[in-house]
Amino acid sequence: MTDFVAKEPVVAQNNNDASEEATASQQPLFSQLLQNQTAKLLEVLKTLDSGITYENAASAMVHLLITLVVWVAYASVAIFALVIWIWGNGFQQGREFRQWMEAERPSPSEAVCALLEKVALPFRKLYVWADAFVKKSFG
Repeated sequence: MTDFVAKEPVVAQNNNDASEEATASQQPLFSQLLQNQTAKLLEVLKTLDSGITYENAASAMVHLLITLVVWVAYASVAIFALVIWIWGNGFQQGREFRQWMEAERPSPSEAVCALLEKVALPFRKLYVWADAFVKKSFG
């Protein structure tokens, strides 16, 4: 069998050894402080009031996220519909303008005037629609 011999404690020789011992003695204090704070935190989290608060916060967050997703979907569809409407209206007006130019052979001033009327047509349609909507909604 092996005999165990007790070793004598090492005495600090210089400042480096002293600072290492001071750090080592602070380690259990920090660990104990951390354990105490963790225990207090767990006690707070286990209370019924904390559970209800976290449940309400999670419910509100889920409701907010769902609302945001629905809003983004509606906005995306509306922007897509607007782009399609502008594209279709521009295509139709361009076709009508080209047919008019081929059939009538207008002078340059008449062509510019007709082109400006075609550009203003969507705004006139929008005004008529908005006027009808306001009259229908508000009498």
